[in-house]
Amino acid sequence: MLHPIKITKITCEPTNPNSKFAKTIIIMLNRVVFIAFCILTANALGARVFTLDREHNGLRPGDSMKLRQIEFVDTVSAGEYRIWDLSGLESRRVHRLTISSLSADEDTLSCVVDRTRYIFSVSGDTIKYEGFENNLSDIKADRAENVLIFPIQLNNIFTCEFSGSGRYADHLRQQMKTQCRSCADASGTLITPEGDTIPNVLRLRTVRNIRDRYIPLNVAERENRADSVSLREINSRFYAEGYRYPLLICSSIYSGDDGKLISSKAYSLSSTEMASLDDPVNDEARREISDLAKNGQNPDGRDNGNHSETSKIDYTLRQDKSTATMTIDFTVTENTAVAFVLADIYGIVYSSETHNAAAGESYSVTFDYGKLPYSAAYGINITVGQEVHSEKFYR
Repeated sequence: MLHPIKITKITCEPTNPNSKFAKTIIIMLNRVVFIAFCILTANALGARVFTLDREHNGLRPGDSMKLRQIEFVDTVSAGEYRIWDLSGLESRRVHRLTISSLSADEDTLSCVVDRTRYIFSVSGDTIKYEGFENNLSDIKADRAENVLIFPIQLNNIFTCEFSGSGRYADHLRQQMKTQCRSCADASGTLITPEGDTIPNVLRLRTVRNIRDRYIPLNVAERENRADSVSLREINSRFYAEGYRYPLLICSSIYSGDDGKLISSKAYSLSSTEMASLDDPVNDEARREISDLAKNGQNPDGRDNGNHSETSKIDYTLRQDKSTATMTIDFTVTENTAVAFVLADIYGIVYSSETHNAAAGESYSVTFDYGKLPYSAAYGINITVGQEVHSEKFYR
């Protein structure tokens, strides 16, 4: 017999909930519960680690996709289990991105976006940026920028310098020097503008300190009549397991003198369109993620349940996004009390209840999370005697 339980209200209420002392106690209790939840969740993570590599994330001649400009500002801090929610964002402009080879051995590639051609070179496990050209200006690298150095995992860092020269508007010589620092600083889940939830996302953030010099063509450089511009760019690329190119690219440019924001742009690549590319290695990666989900596991390697022979509880989690509910199906090996706690990443407890369960009976506990305040990560803490199990889900 299945015993359904609906959890919808917040418990842990003091006699006088408006008193300053009571509020302080609630906050302290919530923090203690959540600290334990965070530690146990971290220990429960599997060994599956998303790694950018040349085979899955290198540039391929012949690939062509739509690059959609969207209104989005990335404000998420570095760390794990982050969420980037792009759901419902509409395209402001649509560009065409096309990659082609400029050499027989495919070690020099071009990436054309509208009327601008960006040049890249491939050397071993490194992809280098060699410059660009369009109707207004061009830059050719004297020292190329390392855009990707494979393999890349969370917390990997690499630095480089870029220097190049060219023309601007047919009457100025342009010289550019850049100091670059790239770090895979955050991972988590990305919700696409189409509403698809993509796990195993890695954010690669690059900070560029740029110095541009513009010299009139009819003036000798030694006359020191060049105009100089100092800029700082923060560029974020969001890669996901099973997808060759970034699903999201954000770029903000600031004045290097006073730090004021000059421009901020974001572009998305459709996960559906990328999945339609003839890309067998990434097709296989997505199938593997799908198989994990079908077997009750999270794509990050963490099992959606506990099946230990020595545990007092055997449970499985089911999330239904259409009804905004998270259900835990469980049985216990002996008559015991089972406690459930629902908390957010800040330690605020939204539900806390205890139920007496009989050995051998099947139970179903449902959390209604539709009215939770944020689209973010939440945790469910399950306590049976001395056992504590923790699971994470996203609203």
